Amino acid sequence: MSLLSPQLIWRLNRLTFLARRPMSGILTGHHKSSRRGTSLDFAQLRQYSFGDDWRYLDWKIYARQDKFFVREYEEETNLIAYLIVDASRSLALNNKLDHCRKLAAALAYILNKQKDAVGLIVFAESIEKFLPARRGVKHLALIWQYLEETTPAGATDWNKIFSEIIGGLIPRKPGLVFLFSDLLGPDEKIIPALKYLAARHNEVVVFQILSPSELTWDNPGLVQIRDAETRQTLYLESDIHYSYQKVIGKLLNEYRQQLSASGIDYQLAPTNQPIEKILSDFWQKR
Repeated sequence: MSLLSPQLIWRLNRLTFLARRPMSGILTGHHKSSRRGTSLDFAQLRQYSFGDDWRYLDWKIYARQDKFFVREYEEETNLIAYLIVDASRSLALNNKLDHCRKLAAALAYILNKQKDAVGLIVFAESIEKFLPARRGVKHLALIWQYLEETTPAGATDWNKIFSEIIGGLIPRKPGLVFLFSDLLGPDEKIIPALKYLAARHNEVVVFQILSPSELTWDNPGLVQIRDAETRQTLYLESDIHYSYQKVIGKLLNEYRQQLSASGIDYQLAPTNQPIEKILSDFWQKR
């Protein structure tokens, strides 16, 4: 696959993703389940109830207290994950969409090798592509194909997009949702949508993809700026540098603080950073 080189795939084999919240997958796997099971990961003791399996009685407790207690365990399970990729026109600039696609493809690979189910949603003005979450090499190949075929188009209506996603594309059960976007839209629409997604017991992870030129202003003289989504053009003097740095810094802090307060993981993903470094940095923060 052209999005991921053989060398990158080899390096990705060393990475594993573990969910923090209990998941509700069907197969036994890497992640904590919302159900009680019988693996070796002890969770708690509870008093025996009629019908409980006698194999899990704690006889040491019985010898001390003359009461029956059952040992409960956390079951490990496979998770259901969705990769949500922003393909709006603003991502066409500075290789941002390419970075989005590579990050999504890399995470799909990591999750698939763990036998987790992975789905894909690509959006711009509307939902452009949708693949329900499934497992297997053939499904991974289809995700990669869809990502390769993705091209930037249109502006994003965040309310409309997330209404569709929340309204039925993503199941109402604990799962994992990754968003890949530059988040260069009205934060008063983006943040509530992400909070609502997290409130439905999903573990939400946001990768904000920005180019170095968007993070730092280093253009001397008069600069022409064109909004990729609205097509509006502005002319700015170089002395706007300090104001720009304040605005972009405030925006990034706003996302970090508000998303973190809602239990949403946030990771800045500059386009000049290697994919494996972004993922490693994110892993270490968790």
